[in-house]
Amino acid sequence: MKEDILIVGMGGQGIKSAGILLGKIAAELGLNAVVSYTYGAEVRGGAVSSGCRISTEPLLFQFVEIPDFLIVLHWKGLSHLYKKVAGIIIADGDLAGDLSGIKTKEIIKYPMTRRAEELGSRLAANLIALGIYTALSRLIKKDIAIKVLEKEFSGKVLEINKKAFELGFDFGKELRNKVLLRE
Repeated sequence: MKEDILIVGMGGQGIKSAGILLGKIAAELGLNAVVSYTYGAEVRGGAVSSGCRISTEPLLFQFVEIPDFLIVLHWKGLSHLYKKVAGIIIADGDLAGDLSGIKTKEIIKYPMTRRAEELGSRLAANLIALGIYTALSRLIKKDIAIKVLEKEFSGKVLEINKKAFELGFDFGKELRNKVLLRE
């Protein structure tokens, strides 16, 4: 079993960090994972993407071409979606922009950045996205994801990130049966 995840947005949103976290969660589960990322020369504000391939079998190719899950935190990152095809789109409803040009099975919109700001840090939007993805994933497990968060963060940052992840997971769990039954 394999899942390809592409996370896109703009610099400063933790796109690269989200991909790395996802790879660490997969490794903790004993799965094969490879993470790649692309970004422009801008420090903040330019298009960024992070691809993560997760599999129960060895991986022979490292790049995500057609993602099973496309996570869109900002429309700028869509320039990194080369084939304009994705399985399920998980999008920041406020910042993802027009997604109608992408062939997809399902679009899930949630105001991730706005909700992250309410939790205390807009930077936690990527954890809300990972929570939603985890609820829909057939490979990633919530308890292991929380364990990895506890290894990677501490103090107030850990507290906010766990709340953000849980918020996303709870939202995704409500949609799980509806979304996965359509596949």
